[in-house]
Amino acid sequence: MNTVLLLRPTDSLTVFLQQLGRGLRHSFGKDYLQVLDFVAQMHRRYRVDRKFAALLPGTRYNIEREIEHGFPHVPPGCAIHLEKQAMAAVLKNIRAAYSNLQNYIPETLRTFRQDTGKDLTLANYLAAYAIEPERMFKDRTWTQWKAAAGLAPAPTDPDLAVLSAAVARTCQVTAPGYLAVINDLPRSGLSLIGEDAAASNMLYSMLWAKPGTERGIGTIQEAFGRLSANPSILADLREVADYQRSVTTCAGHKPYPLPLELHGQYTNSEIQAAFGRNTFLGFPQTAPGVLLFKEKNAYVLLITLNKSDKDFSATTLYKDYPVNQSLMHWESQGSTTQASSKGQDLIKHSARGYSIYLFTRLNKKNGPLTAPYQFLGRGKQVSYSGERPISMVWQLEHPMPAELLEANRVGG
Repeated sequence: MNTVLLLRPTDSLTVFLQQLGRGLRHSFGKDYLQVLDFVAQMHRRYRVDRKFAALLPGTRYNIEREIEHGFPHVPPGCAIHLEKQAMAAVLKNIRAAYSNLQNYIPETLRTFRQDTGKDLTLANYLAAYAIEPERMFKDRTWTQWKAAAGLAPAPTDPDLAVLSAAVARTCQVTAPGYLAVINDLPRSGLSLIGEDAAASNMLYSMLWAKPGTERGIGTIQEAFGRLSANPSILADLREVADYQRSVTTCAGHKPYPLPLELHGQYTNSEIQAAFGRNTFLGFPQTAPGVLLFKEKNAYVLLITLNKSDKDFSATTLYKDYPVNQSLMHWESQGSTTQASSKGQDLIKHSARGYSIYLFTRLNKKNGPLTAPYQFLGRGKQVSYSGERPISMVWQLEHPMPAELLEANRVGG
């Protein structure tokens, strides 16, 4: 069998993949499988994006972008071709689903037990409906969604408006040790104050996102103590942290004297807190680029791999990309020359006693949220050339995740 005809819709990913599996069986002389999808008008709740997502690797991808660019991330040797009219219908279905989340999520929450036979937990819900957490938590917390469905009382937490954003940020945390700390709030936050000031400031940054003076908070102890008055936020943070721990591929290794786990993901402010900046007193540099921490004898390179004119000016469209799992090609800022102080620090970092730490992300955005950076560890400069910018190649102490290399290879 080298051709499969799809004639009926199904909302079950298992059934969908079984249908494909009939044609994917190996057979002598069979070089390819052709799938012709003749499914007609779909129910308004039918999620066609889930079917395409099931054909992609585990890393989250923007399905709209995949469709518009010819599915660059399907496995090698595979291709998906959509007619112009079919593409328009599919994109319309996906955009309608995400533009109507205010109705879609409460409706599916109310019928969840009936539809799936499972208990309503965040992990079960996301597994069943595959909504991107970044989109789901952009405007409401998990408790607020359940309240909208009539399944829980509306939360009355005094800091709900501010801390709801922390629930959204937690859905991007991948470091298991950090997730364990979030799960144990507020106790863990209060204990960190005396144990690890950098780690406590890092956690504060994730939760409150602005200096204490802008939040009306006098001390960092008060910041963590106030969490107890926000029970729905604490419950949601724990449930999101539990879900993230169940899906993360980060091992949680800490190879450096920093509160950072190798290959974990962190925001700009969390990174700066981890290197000793007091983010409770004031948030420092926010623009991505090169950060200097003199007290740590460290430079931090914040790298966005996929750049576009929409997000970056002509002077910041640097050629940054992984060469392989252990080498990263990077360009300095356009104003940096080899003779400049920063240029010499980077070129001669070993001789001058500086450590270079690399953080990278594929895109500037994860849906509606600003994307965090993945910690790649320390790097050693192995070659450099050019001026304004300087092109450098960094040898990583620890190989980058294979999925990052593959995702960047086909365009992010």
